[in-house]
Amino acid sequence: MHFLVHRHMLTSSIVILAKTRMTLPSQSSRAPNATASRAPRGRGAQLLKHPLALSALGVAGVSVAWFILRASGTNEAHAAVPSDLSGVTTSPPRTALEETLDVGPAVLRAAPIVAMELVVEVAIAPLPITPALEPAIEPPAPVATPPVATPQVPTNRAGNGFDTATPTRTEPATPATVDSLQAQLKSGHDLAATQPVEARRLLSTALLSGQLTSADARLAADTLNAITQQIFFTPVFNANDSTCTQYKIQSGDALTKIVKREKIACDWRLVKRINNLKSESSIREGQRLKLPRGTFHAFVSKRDYRVDLVLDNGSERVVIACFPVGLGSANGTPLGHFRVRPQSKLVNPEWTHPVTGEHYAAEDPKNPIGEHWLGLEGVDATNRELVGYGMHGTVDPSSIGQDMSLGCVRMLDTDIAIVWECLTEPNSIIEIK
Repeated sequence: MHFLVHRHMLTSSIVILAKTRMTLPSQSSRAPNATASRAPRGRGAQLLKHPLALSALGVAGVSVAWFILRASGTNEAHAAVPSDLSGVTTSPPRTALEETLDVGPAVLRAAPIVAMELVVEVAIAPLPITPALEPAIEPPAPVATPPVATPQVPTNRAGNGFDTATPTRTEPATPATVDSLQAQLKSGHDLAATQPVEARRLLSTALLSGQLTSADARLAADTLNAITQQIFFTPVFNANDSTCTQYKIQSGDALTKIVKREKIACDWRLVKRINNLKSESSIREGQRLKLPRGTFHAFVSKRDYRVDLVLDNGSERVVIACFPVGLGSANGTPLGHFRVRPQSKLVNPEWTHPVTGEHYAAEDPKNPIGEHWLGLEGVDATNRELVGYGMHGTVDPSSIGQDMSLGCVRMLDTDIAIVWECLTEPNSIIEIK
């Protein structure tokens, strides 16, 4: 195959030279005169400028060089051929061109494949085309949509702004918290008759958590009131109750002196109430009195229209009593933390209506604030400048549980009397939420 290609190239070159009628140097040397010899040289120079002639000469030169190298390689290869194959030759018939040029037929022999042939074969071999891999397109990650808080619409009394079907605190209770509170409620109710101190602790913790529904809170408050009547508002001392201690009356004692000397954080009237005394003077030497230990606070729930009276002795907080309340019209009762305003804890006070200017004297049965007044002083930045608000009684029991006051916390006369006796200045805190 290689021989045929190169023979074809040589033949083509000779044909081109014949067409251009190029004169060989040997022929020009036999010219009869100088004029004849110069003419061919002029034409040859012109032919050398022709691009086709230059290409033909280049091809002819390459072919001659190839034949020379091929001949030397053939001789060497022929010497290396085994004796039994040395006589095997292939002599194709001579062509007309070969007869004209007096070139013997080419002999095809087994010859080693040179590096050029390998390179050419490798170079022209078709390469497999690997289709480009398209990058995997991942679906876009879903965009997290933040939950939209649904505003709660009050479903109870107009103007209060609280929903009685949900807990007081704004953060939702977790399932674990709900289960724990329900377990506490159940245990508290079950132990109320046999272990009242433990039942009070469990129910107090659940009620003060702020996570109970209105129905559960009301049930817990009712059970706590029953328990405290049994173990707190009674002269009977319970050694397992850490909220109280005992005191033995000495000669010359009086309830006011005992409360002051023992630093009891309440009014002497509460000691009289707990020990079921008819009067301050109805005590005797050697008698044992039960005294409360700790500081009293009040927590007003606007949602439930209830105030929880709490005793905090440093180691635990327990609910002593729960009372219904009335609040300000048009949600007029302020929120936040308060304490008892100095010199504003009064019994049978006179009062002037801040809107109409109508004045009510002390002991007046028509006095709207009843027989007890606890002035409130705000301690938060939002309520520090407020004045005129307080906790008091009422001459209109039907207003309890309603929004009918000027912003104060209304209570029944019997209930405000206990709160008045428990809260003191400046230690007691009143929180309205």
